[in-house]
Amino acid sequence: MIARNSNWPFGGRITAIHTQAFKCVVSTNKEGLFKPLSTVIIEGDTMDGRANARPCGKLIYSSALPKGDIQSLHASICQAIDEAGESGCSLGESLEAVFVWLREKGLVSEAINLASG
Repeated sequence: MIARNSNWPFGGRITAIHTQAFKCVVSTNKEGLFKPLSTVIIEGDTMDGRANARPCGKLIYSSALPKGDIQSLHASICQAIDEAGESGCSLGESLEAVFVWLREKGLVSEAINLASG
């Protein structure tokens, strides 16, 4: 289930996802002041104040993709991760399925999956 959604300055979005299989946070934000948006997936829920979370995935988007499209993709990515987790997939399996879909569509220039399982 999508536990929380927050909007951040400069077009950033953060979503906490709690499924039967895992908890994670998906953060789409600028990497720096003059840098484009990218998405980082963190295993665990850093939004609940706990420090036991680790980065486990990252998406770098195609340079041709407009900021508004990236912001819209954030919701789609979160929904796909949530559905996979509720179906019993591990976080690693969920991310890989989403990353394959994004690569096939040509939406990302790089996708890194470090999730266990």
